[in-house]
Amino acid sequence: EVLEHLQDPAGLLNDIYLFLKEEGILVVTVPNGQGPRELLVTRPIQYLQRKNNFVWKIMSRVKRSIGYHGVTVQSSADDLAHIQFFTKKSLEQLAARAGFQITTFCGANFMEQVFPFSLLTKRSKWLQKADWRLAQLLPHRFSSGYMTVWKKKAV
Repeated sequence: EVLEHLQDPAGLLNDIYLFLKEEGILVVTVPNGQGPRELLVTRPIQYLQRKNNFVWKIMSRVKRSIGYHGVTVQSSADDLAHIQFFTKKSLEQLAARAGFQITTFCGANFMEQVFPFSLLTKRSKWLQKADWRLAQLLPHRFSSGYMTVWKKKAV
């Protein structure tokens, strides 16, 4: 949950490659740049924050009034702007350029993190599990995020 925030994710991956032991693995999770969360939440929110601050403030008040606090596991900052939007293909290309091979690739969830569904799923382990299972059944492009395991390519 870092690469989507970086101007140069390849730079970080190159450094990780140098420090990772030959038998080491790298676990990478990123949002699907074309998935429901990015298309229905992240991009519209980033647009509102940049273009129409008044609407953004009203929307934030409404969301807070119904129990949404705008925080994530990673941060309580309101602006967690994504500047990279990965697809399965672009993530595989990034890994290959950095000298890695993705050995495990699966969807993280389908709609769990899409407001207003998130109000329900955050409170129900059963819904979270059902959402994850649905993400495994659907084509990758429908997942809200990707969970991957990377290994160094054999030289």
